[in-house]
This record gives sequence, C-alpha cells and structure tokens, in this order.
Amino acid sequence: MTLEDKLQADFKKVSDVILGDDKQIRQAPKRKIKLPKVVFDRVEEFNIEENFDAGLTDYDIVNCILGNIDEGVYWEYLANKDVSLVPPTEFYQWLDEHRAYGATLIMLAVIYNNYELED
Repeated sequence: MTLEDKLQADFKKVSDVILGDDKQIRQAPKRKIKLPKVVFDRVEEFNIEENFDAGLTDYDIVNCILGNIDEGVYWEYLANKDVSLVPPTEFYQWLDEHRAYGATLIMLAVIYNNYELED
C-alpha cells in the first residue's frame, strides 16, 4: 500500500465518521442516537431523573458525561454519589475519533433522551 493509498483510506474513514455523525444529528428528534457501549454507559450514569430533580441542567449533565465537571456542581450535586467523575480511556478514544460531532451527539442524546446502544 502506497502512502497515497493510506492517506485516501484514512480520509475515507474520517469522512465516514463525520458523515455518519452528521446524519444522526439531523435525525436526532425522530430516530434514536446510536452510541457505543462505553458512551452509552456514561450517558446512563449521569442522565438520570434524580440529577435533574436535584437541579442539574442538561448543560451540567453533558459536562459531567464529558468529564468537565465544575467544582461547584460536583460539591453541590455529586460529592455523595458513587459515580466516576473521569471517563474511561475508551470514552476519550471514541470522543477523539468523533471530535467533529461527538459532544453534540451526547448533548442531543441528553436533550431528547432519545438514544440507544449501538448494534
């Protein structure tokens, strides 16, 4: 495989991810967003009614999922809960691979509460 072939294959892989994510974003209100297990589990961990009832907003929940937890949010809502504040390595790998729209997919999954485990 030549360098040009490798670059074309890499470009196709990246463009397939971006196009796939973009398609899910456009269809988010109508169809469930498909998330891999590591991301699905992370969303399930924080996207719970108890957190909303406690006063966390969609924005707070998304930041918790992404591991960008504000110290005030942590101490006010999560300090006494048994949750992992730092996402697993596989989560960061997925987020890196989907850097164009990964956080947006997570945000839409939380806002619409319309997501499922990827096949």
